[in-house]
Amino acid sequence: MDVRSFLGTCGQVRQFIKNFAKIAAPIQHLMWDDVAVKWGPKEEESMDSIKKALHNVEPLKPIDYKSEGEVVLAVGYYLYQHDISDKKKRNYCLFGSITLNEREARFSQPKRELYGLKLALLATHYWTVGCRKLAVETDAKYIKGMLDNPSITPNATINR
Repeated sequence: MDVRSFLGTCGQVRQFIKNFAKIAAPIQHLMWDDVAVKWGPKEEESMDSIKKALHNVEPLKPIDYKSEGEVVLAVGYYLYQHDISDKKKRNYCLFGSITLNEREARFSQPKRELYGLKLALLATHYWTVGCRKLAVETDAKYIKGMLDNPSITPNATINR
């Protein structure tokens, strides 16, 4: 297995694995230019620990479509589902990010926020189809105002 690929893949969820850097240190050490590659018991133990941590990591739970728990799309974006037994617990299902091109980056702030929401909805479409309860979570007051008052026409700022 390619060490760099393995660490790159695991690095996507490193923030959810406690002490990831410490666990992965023996493997990361192999990627240094001045170190001879020698796979030993420490490296094997490190890889097994990472695999075990990945298997048990919370964010990688699929959406339970039969559950009454609310599925939330937070613009940024990530998708999570509230646990039925503990409303404060979030079971994360998907993480992503939105990159704007040069033209899109020049949009006004409200338009960028709304466009980001649109892209997040498109990106999570296959996961959210069939959800009984879907909520959008955002900290942008522009989007909240538009969702709360859909009949009000956009102002000049949004039309720019």
